[in-house]
Amino acid sequence: MKRIKYLSFCCLAVFLLTACSNKITVKGADGTEYESYQECCAAQDFQAAHQFLAKMENGMGKDYDKNKEYEVAREYVFKQEALYLMSIGDETAQKRILYLLKEEGAGNEAHIGMLIDLAIENDEENFVKTLMKQFQEGYKGEYLTKFVDYLATKPSEENKELIDRIISESFSLSNNGLVNYLASSNDKKSADFIVGKLTEEIGRIEKKPKMGKVNTGSNDGRSDFERECKNYRYSVERFNEKCQNILGIAIKNRNQYLAQRVTSMFKPNIHIENPSYWVFLITADNEDVVAAKNTLNEAIRSGAFK
Repeated sequence: MKRIKYLSFCCLAVFLLTACSNKITVKGADGTEYESYQECCAAQDFQAAHQFLAKMENGMGKDYDKNKEYEVAREYVFKQEALYLMSIGDETAQKRILYLLKEEGAGNEAHIGMLIDLAIENDEENFVKTLMKQFQEGYKGEYLTKFVDYLATKPSEENKELIDRIISESFSLSNNGLVNYLASSNDKKSADFIVGKLTEEIGRIEKKPKMGKVNTGSNDGRSDFERECKNYRYSVERFNEKCQNILGIAIKNRNQYLAQRVTSMFKPNIHIENPSYWVFLITADNEDVVAAKNTLNEAIRSGAFK
């Protein structure tokens, strides 16, 4: 019995010693001791917070849980320090933010995006431009749209040239923000630019299968023809969806010229019947074309372009 109590006491002692050895404390510049990175951040002592992170990193080894805890802590400290620096907003604070981003390296797009939102909210035009340059692979999707929208509220020759360059280098039909920006200008040049990008998409439509009654003649022939029909139908659907999206944007922006140009670009699809195993009957399906024309005509009748 005494032996069991002695072993229990030893185990407890080892546990307490281990717990104490794993406990992290750091001392701030004013001598304050912190026992968590949250305490460091609450006191806005970010030098101490980084010391705390360094000790966590040194002690984690290959322990999965400790690695995960460190990543959570690093994310927390970055956000708290960035928010604090953004609230100061002077040149020194902004340089510190850029240093933090550089220290993080690749894969920090979410942090850049968060900072851009704050910079736009604080109306820091030059810093917004600087932050956009921090993306490793050029301007990014949703922030590209936010950036252009923000610059559009700051009319200057420099910003106009920058927007034109961004659109020239990074425009995508899937980026509704940029399509909307061009459509809202309501000038022929911008509309023709969008139509030109749509025209490029036509080349991605799959080969059109033979129309009418088709006898494939064999199992292999049947499989190949069926695949050809499905690929064509799917690619036309995707193209018409892009046209439909732009048509909606054109109507919203009262851009009748763009709406009419896009309506004329919708492609007829195909209707596939298989009356017997080797035989297919392929006919035209004009549903999307007719629907687009009806949408445009209804917009004109309702005065949407006035």
